[in-house]
Parts: sequence; C-alpha cells; structure tokens
Amino acid sequence: MNGQYIDIIFLVIIAGLLIYRLTKILGSDIDDANNKNPKSFEQIENNQSITNNVVDINNNEAKKVIGVLAEPDTEEIKKDPIKATFYKMYSLDKNFSPDKFLQGAKLAFEMIIQAFVDGDEDTLKNLVSKDVFKSFSKAITEYKDKNQKVEQSLIGFTSTKIIKADLDGTEARLTVEFITEQSKAIIDADGNVVEGDAVMISTVKDIWVFSKDLESSSPNWILVSTKGGN
Repeated sequence: MNGQYIDIIFLVIIAGLLIYRLTKILGSDIDDANNKNPKSFEQIENNQSITNNVVDINNNEAKKVIGVLAEPDTEEIKKDPIKATFYKMYSLDKNFSPDKFLQGAKLAFEMIIQAFVDGDEDTLKNLVSKDVFKSFSKAITEYKDKNQKVEQSLIGFTSTKIIKADLDGTEARLTVEFITEQSKAIIDADGNVVEGDAVMISTVKDIWVFSKDLESSSPNWILVSTKGGN
C-alpha cells in the first residue's frame, strides 16, 4: 500500500509541474498578444509583419485585420480618400483587393482593345456597359462602312494605377489611369494608311472607369467610361 501511495503522489507532482509549465507558456503568449500594437493599412500593403508573420493584403490574416479596421479612424487614413474607400469596399466584399483588381483591369484593357480591333462585339458586350458598347459598336460599324480596318498593337504598360475610388451604396467605381506604349493606324481597302502609323510607337494615356456591385455574386468589373488623358 505504501508503494501505491508513493506512486500516486509522484504522479500528482508530475501533473502539477506540467500544469505550471503550460500556464507559463500560455500566459506568455497572451501577454505578448495583448502588448502588440495594431498594424496600419500601409504596413499591410508593404508586406510588414502582423503577429510576427509576414503577410500581404491578399493573405487571410491581413484580411482579418482589414476587416477589424473597416472604418478608418486615423488621421493618416482620413487624409487619403482612396484608401478610406478601400476600407469601406472591403467591408462589403471580403474578396476585394486593390492589387488583384489592377491585375484584372490590365487584362480587361488588353482584351477590350483586341476585341475592338477584331470587331468582336460579343466579347465587348461581356466586358463593358451598354453605353460604352454603343460607342465601340458605332465606331466598328463606321470603319466597316468605309472598308477600313484598325491596326492597333499594345506594346506594354508603363504604369497602371487607381486615381479615384467611389462607393455609392454597394456600387463601387474605380478610376484607373493606364499609361501604355502602343502603335495604331487606320488602313483602307487598298492597304494604305489613312490615319496614324502602324510602325511608330507612341505613349498613350487612358482614363477608364470600372464599376461593380459589391454585393453581386459576379466577380466581374464592368467598364463604364473611357477617355483619353492629357
């Protein structure tokens, strides 16, 4: 019996030591977590650490932080209306990311230009609003009636950036400035250049506005306005 009691006491001591060590570990982690300073929106964009982990704006941990800070309250954010709108947009659509949007906008820019050059109205209908489609369709018809065709090549992007962000209810509008290198010419039925230059590369500035209902199940942004920049 004495041996059994000794075994029981020994097990109790071991259990006590384990509980003590576990409490120290958990207590240390909790204290560290409580002492961490909240990270700013700029730090998330610059891939700085959150709770000692390097993350970016597309990472799930970063999204959690943005979700908590959905209503900007710092003076720094208030001075930047675009970033303030990003916060509000993210609160409506947790999949929203400025970086991912710009990647999609560049792809849409290429697809829309190519569809216009090819006279592919079916593709254009899926990428632009009704008003923008009417403008593109009208231009395509006019070139066909004159037996002319557009030769336009997108050489590359010099810069792409969001210069304005608006949110009306759940409808978001992002204005993007595209600066690209392009060549463009109008060719007649005989192969003569009647406008532009098919060889000369020019720097072109375009301002396009994309719109999306953030509560829509569709992930697509639609081109609703286009204009050339100065």
